[in-house]
Amino acid sequence: MSTARPLRLKTETAKRTEKVAAAQNPIAKVWVDNSISHLDGLFDYLIPERFDLDAKVGVRISVDFAGREVEALIVSRSNEGTVAGLKFITKVLSPNVVAPAGLINLIAAGCARWLAHPYDFLRSAIPPRVAGVDKEILTVLAQMEERGRGSASKTFIHIQPHEDAMAKLAEFALSKIKNGSVLIIAPEERELQLLSDHLQEKAIMISASLSRTDRYANYLRSISSTNQITLGTRSAIFAFPPDLKTIVIFREGAQSHYEPRSPGWNTRDLALMRSAQSGVDLFFVGYSPSLEIGALIEAGEVRLLGKSNRLKVSNFEALNGELLPSRIFPPIRKALNSGPVLFLVPRKGYASSLMCKKCRNLAVCDCGGKISRRKASTDPECVLCGKFHSSLKCRWCKSDVMMALGRGSERHSEEIGRAFPNFPIYLSTAESQILNLPDTPALVIATAGMEPKIVGGYSAVVLTEGDSFFSYSDLRAQERARETFFAAAALVGE
Repeated sequence: MSTARPLRLKTETAKRTEKVAAAQNPIAKVWVDNSISHLDGLFDYLIPERFDLDAKVGVRISVDFAGREVEALIVSRSNEGTVAGLKFITKVLSPNVVAPAGLINLIAAGCARWLAHPYDFLRSAIPPRVAGVDKEILTVLAQMEERGRGSASKTFIHIQPHEDAMAKLAEFALSKIKNGSVLIIAPEERELQLLSDHLQEKAIMISASLSRTDRYANYLRSISSTNQITLGTRSAIFAFPPDLKTIVIFREGAQSHYEPRSPGWNTRDLALMRSAQSGVDLFFVGYSPSLEIGALIEAGEVRLLGKSNRLKVSNFEALNGELLPSRIFPPIRKALNSGPVLFLVPRKGYASSLMCKKCRNLAVCDCGGKISRRKASTDPECVLCGKFHSSLKCRWCKSDVMMALGRGSERHSEEIGRAFPNFPIYLSTAESQILNLPDTPALVIATAGMEPKIVGGYSAVVLTEGDSFFSYSDLRAQERARETFFAAAALVGE
């Protein structure tokens, strides 16, 4: 005989019904994170009396949108309009102002420029909230006020040969801090870390490499501190210190300055928009300007700051596909007598693809992907699915003899080492970067951007397979190859 189970009472919390709106400016115009591209306008909500002090412009709130709770951002508050039928906001997520007026104006202009939803920008601009950080920095944000702006200048600073770019950039930022806060945007994390080392922790860093807590805390400090240097990668272009006077974009043509996701904004265009809106001084620093900045220089809208330098350049053509033509050996041997020689290579790994030696067909995986080899000591692997092929046979002629195509940095290191024996070889890539080396004779093989620093510079720089730098599937391949060549040329000793 079954026994009756004891009854369990379920508690239910009644949803609070707001009845009284704020006395002053009760209507909030908000951007809603609704994930619907065409619902990108402003929506009106009523502010309850109990949220009157916390619901400031630039604060994140929670609202009822189409029957579900979503995040929203208050863009403005007003007294105009009808309150009939308007919903009340349900919660103030944080009383901290995370979107200053300048950021709201920039996002509005960016939405018109790229035809985007405001939250496509806000997700990049404002780090995710951390409740513990909000409690610590609440009083700091409430006391800050924004200063007035002056006339803006736009300048491209050309990095001169033999200069340490990071040291010059840090020195420049420290000289500008007396006028107001400085914002520096660098394309890569490694450059950001080098710049931070030169500034000796005198700057606030905003980067994806930081923990969620540190990134949010640094963002709040950046938009509330005065006379401060802020460093960051791409998304830091949305940081608005209250007394910002100078924006510096390092290597503005670099690929990492472009947002790969929709709407595809880039730091250069946003910086130009900020300069026009708020009057901050804008400086582009690099080895070679992009096409857009080059056009602005020719039009007289951007001032070019630099001087002419001459460098001896020789061209050695490979006639039979060899890596180093025979005519280049005497100049390299002569250079090795006085110091290290840098070999700049276009690709990492060992071979970008494999080809059957008998029938000349490319080796492909079962998934259709090309098979490459990262190192000479490892098995070939598919570039798409990552499958390793310990025993590789041609699909057409069944031959198991393969040829390596597309030399990578590993293969360059092998061939150059055999060509110049009895010299130490250093390989610097993104996986194993070497920052500094002594100025003793050596063979240094590096991919673009990974060149080790040498005190006094290299005795010679060799650009291997120069055509390969222009063959990337990118509309800006030639533009970036030009900057790569100028950056490598700047490493040559005086």
